[in-house]
Amino acid sequence: KDSAVTLFENSVACIGSSICQIGILDSQNLLKKCVMEVKKENFAAEVLPTVYISGCPSSCGMHQVSEIGFRGAMKKIDGELKEACTIFVGGCEYRGAEKLGEIKKAILAENIPSFLIELGRKIASQNTTFKKWIKKNEEELNLLIEKYAQWFLKEVVLKNVCH
Repeated sequence: KDSAVTLFENSVACIGSSICQIGILDSQNLLKKCVMEVKKENFAAEVLPTVYISGCPSSCGMHQVSEIGFRGAMKKIDGELKEACTIFVGGCEYRGAEKLGEIKKAILAENIPSFLIELGRKIASQNTTFKKWIKKNEEELNLLIEKYAQWFLKEVVLKNVCH
């Protein structure tokens, strides 16, 4: 009963900053939060893909070769360091079809569960899977990423203008 049921619940994260001396992001904790929040939505098994999370620019979590990957970083907002992730989209790890994902924008790690839920709702509303949905809706994904990155960018711009 406590095993992974969906593709998303099979997501992978590196060991993360709680153990790794190089790690920046607590990737294990981020993955746990994402799975717990997304599980509440009861999406069909293939709505969201398996996600890969690396806690730093190293690729221990293989973020570059996943359909959706996150690479950890720290961003300073109002003098406070916050965990953030750069999103990678469109990677593939399968032999003969290997491909690095396209680097997108960074969003705060605390907002990633909400981002994934909103993405899952968009896909579920069309009664499809991420794999099929992304072929026709890449621009919609980019707009969603932009929406979550905008908050981050506004905070940085305001900080730079005010101080």
